[in-house]
Amino acid sequence: MTQHDYSIANDNGAAFRSDVNNAFVAGQHKNSGGTAPSVTHAFQWWADTSSGLLKLRDSANTGWITIGTLASTNLGLLALTGGSLTGSLELDAFEDVASASPCNIGAASSNFVRITGAAAITAFDTVAAGVWRIIRFASTPLISHNAAVILPGSAAITAAADDACLAVSLGSGNWIVLLYQRASGAALAPDAFSMTSIATTAHSLTNADNGKTFVYTGSCTVNIALPSSLANGWSVNLFNTSVGSDTPLTLIASSWSGLDSPATSLRVLGRPGCNRLDVTLVGSLFYTSERAAVVGGVSPAVASRYSFNHNIAARPNNDKVGAYIVCVASDIGFSPGNEVCLASTTLYNASAGGFGLSLKTGASQTVIADVGGNGIQVTKEDFSSAVITAANWKLFLTARY
Repeated sequence: MTQHDYSIANDNGAAFRSDVNNAFVAGQHKNSGGTAPSVTHAFQWWADTSSGLLKLRDSANTGWITIGTLASTNLGLLALTGGSLTGSLELDAFEDVASASPCNIGAASSNFVRITGAAAITAFDTVAAGVWRIIRFASTPLISHNAAVILPGSAAITAAADDACLAVSLGSGNWIVLLYQRASGAALAPDAFSMTSIATTAHSLTNADNGKTFVYTGSCTVNIALPSSLANGWSVNLFNTSVGSDTPLTLIASSWSGLDSPATSLRVLGRPGCNRLDVTLVGSLFYTSERAAVVGGVSPAVASRYSFNHNIAARPNNDKVGAYIVCVASDIGFSPGNEVCLASTTLYNASAGGFGLSLKTGASQTVIADVGGNGIQVTKEDFSSAVITAANWKLFLTARY
């Protein structure tokens, strides 16, 4: 045991010198011994040889703080350069931080933070790059996606109670949320803020638009230019909300390789069932979801031929070509707005006296309709049949690919 009370008594020369030397030795040996020093001081070291631990007296001189293991490299502590833990790593409990902007999660003393309140969050506080926080939400704040808060899906998120995420500081007040988990277990879906509404007559898509949804709301024809160079897998979703009209969106590309026929444009009409188009680049070829067109809007005069350009950049099969008529003035028991689908039994049949309509595909971009020499005869609600008055109806043709 090498311990000392560090009080040098008055004595003769040799005894005084011995007492001073013993004090120095005790300090050099960290007051080692199987029992604690009888006289202690704040911040005093003690090498406890009975437990093999290095201990430090607390600032109030009321107890000992264990620092590490005497026989272990680096006192058994994990080095700043890394190492292997042999036991569990226990972190502090969740610390409450009020929802605000900026929301001061970086200033929290724990890596686990619970954000309370529903105030909108547009930024977190400024801390060093690499600082990370696991966040749990107690309420429903709206978290904005921006340069300072990068969110999964590049879209705003409205949190729900007990949602959780992992946020990492990029420095300079910028953070990235690497993971976001809904408490409900539901997939994280972008909300309406991720959709871009466009009402102009022309719009150019870019490489950065990959994975985005565009909603075109104008009443005019919109020319949509594709980028000249795209990465494999580039994909966009296009919606035309001018439902009820034939106002088209027109995709423009220098070469639509990958479609059945090369074309310079592709239309997305604003008709129910025809107003959405998904465009994806795979390799060097463009692929799209089912393309549809509604064309026409003419009065089906007797013994007339109509040829319409559908612009879906592919020749549809004949079984995907159809026709219907819309009443525009009262006729044979029908009122304006009534629609009648011209089924296969309505199509032209010479043996039936030349009533009806025949359809066929022409060139890759056309659909041709021939009205019979006796007009179009339809079945009415009372199951009788009658021939329509052409001026009171509009003929529309449909084509899908």
